[in-house]
Parts: sequence; C-alpha cells; structure tokens
Amino acid sequence: MFYLIGIFPALYLVEKYGRRPTLIWPFLITALALLSLGIVSGGKAPFLMILVLFIIYGIFNTAMGSHQWIYPYELFPTYVRGTGGGFTTTVSRLASALSIFFFPMILENYGLSVTMYISSALLFIGFILWIYMAPETKGKNLEEAGAI
Repeated sequence: MFYLIGIFPALYLVEKYGRRPTLIWPFLITALALLSLGIVSGGKAPFLMILVLFIIYGIFNTAMGSHQWIYPYELFPTYVRGTGGGFTTTVSRLASALSIFFFPMILENYGLSVTMYISSALLFIGFILWIYMAPETKGKNLEEAGAI
C-alpha cells in the first residue's frame, strides 16, 4: 500500500526536479531508514517507531523504483536503447532474485540488525556511486540524453 502511495509523488517529482536528485536522495533516505531499523530492532523499540521507519523506507524505495522505467531508456543512444533498457531491467531482476535468495539466509544466521546494516550499507554505496555517476537528463530530448 505504501509503495502505491509513493509512486505518484515520485513520478511528479521526477518530472519537476529531474532524475538525478530524485534518485540520489531516496538512496540516502532509505539507507538511513534501514540503518535506523537495524539499530531499533536490536532493542525494545516501540512498534510505532518500527512502522514509521518501514513506511519511510517503502515510500522512498518506490521513488527509486520508478526510475527503472524512465532513466535507463534515456541514457542509452537510440540505436541500442531497447537492448540497453532490457539489459538494465534484466540486471535489476537478477539482483532482486539474488536478494530474495540471500536475505533469509543472512537474517537466519546473523539476525535482523545485521541484515538491515548490510542493506543500509549497499544503499549508501549506491548513494555515493550515483553522486559521481548519474547524469541529469531532465530537459534533454532522447538523442541529447543518450549522448551523455
């Protein structure tokens, strides 16, 4: 439900502020939310606090997810756009499958806190990478964006 709520403002913000900021900041916000979940899950945190952090994670994770149907297709040159977009979608799906496979094992062997710390660290790495590697495509036509 929270994912559905997050998609509409995410798509609006992508068009209003551009792809770069609406992709970079959700990485940081979700990393901080999962880090916080890792911290509070180790103790006796109130249920409401855990719920609020999960909602924040869900909404901002949706903001990042909305880019998978926009951003890759803008970044590839026209002659490889379909193949490039398909490739990025495939990599995304494979990464999702791997995370579904490994998440329960990590959770069982190391507990919820460590699992959240690992997830947070991966998102923080994504945040850093996108700061240095994500070009802005707002206001550019597909040919201009694909030439970046």
